[in-house]
Amino acid sequence: MPADVPALAIPAEHLWTVREAAAFLRIGRNAVYEMVKRDEVPNVRVGSRVRFIPGELRAWLGRQRSPCATVGSLAKPRG
Repeated sequence: MPADVPALAIPAEHLWTVREAAAFLRIGRNAVYEMVKRDEVPNVRVGSRVRFIPGELRAWLGRQRSPCATVGSLAKPRG
């Protein structure tokens, strides 16, 4: 490992492929490639290959949540 790269910068998990990221996000591979092209999703280039750090993709997905109604508000009113 080069001396200028801190050990913590190297993820402990293996990098995900586009296929694995698509499966995690439950979208098609082409959609993942389009998101990468638009720089909408965190990714790493290894040569010409696109890879994903699982923890970063999970964190990104968590930030994509929009405020929504609670489950309790979907129940029919009692009365």
